[in-house]
Amino acid sequence: MKPVNTKLRAVNTRFWEDSYILKLSDSEKLIFIYLLTNSETNLAGCYEITLEKIAFNTGIEPAKIDKILKKLEQDNKIRYVKEFIIIKNFLKHQKINKSMATNIDKTISQLPEEIKQAYLEFVKPEIYLDTLSTPCQHPVDTLSTLCQQSVDNLRQIESEVESEIENEIEIEIESEGEGESENRTHKLNQLKILKSYWQAIHGRNGLLENEFIEEMFNKFGFDKTKRLIREYKEKNFKSLKTMKEALNDDGTIKPKPEPERKKRGATDEELARILSKYSQ
Repeated sequence: MKPVNTKLRAVNTRFWEDSYILKLSDSEKLIFIYLLTNSETNLAGCYEITLEKIAFNTGIEPAKIDKILKKLEQDNKIRYVKEFIIIKNFLKHQKINKSMATNIDKTISQLPEEIKQAYLEFVKPEIYLDTLSTPCQHPVDTLSTLCQQSVDNLRQIESEVESEIENEIEIEIESEGEGESENRTHKLNQLKILKSYWQAIHGRNGLLENEFIEEMFNKFGFDKTKRLIREYKEKNFKSLKTMKEALNDDGTIKPKPEPERKKRGATDEELARILSKYSQ
């Protein structure tokens, strides 16, 4: 069986502090982070994906996704050409070594001609790739050379470790049945989206939040967990614990109990009226 295409994709934590991201709606943030992290992405930042697949993974209607993609195009962040996503600054935020540059060149060469031309004009990859093959124009001292070699070695080690992890994941998935592996990959993608959705709404995503999301996802599934992430903010829960305590077995939130009305004491006039009644 062909192994599932599993990748590791890191996103800079400053992503959520970017002035452009801060202005996006929750749905726009979710789509943007999805375009950077979904299973179709590659090192070049150009890949084929349908609106239907984006809708299936994010739970957002295709018509709304189309509207969001057009906004991102107008803002010069992406191009969506014949079901190919092209991300403008994808290469800019990668630490590209020679091995990665070879991979990117190969990916670009395999694109359909129309997509390749659109990619070259929009991304201008030569800005990020040519520096790897350009010899240094100025002599440097031995210490600087050694430091650069150390950095290159470290990047090579990181690349090898990442490859080993990917291979381990592929081997693990291969040992499962085809249906099981596809289902598992789909669930992992949904979890990734839910965690990004939490961060888009609440601006933080630590260990406790991730554990909460995984627990809710395993109990109630994708749609209900997505709703709970939104309701955590809308209903002003003070903590994850209080939200868990407020949940019914089906994932709905219990209505808040009516506050007890304080018993009102009798006024002086009422007391006088009662006393006069019994004194007659």
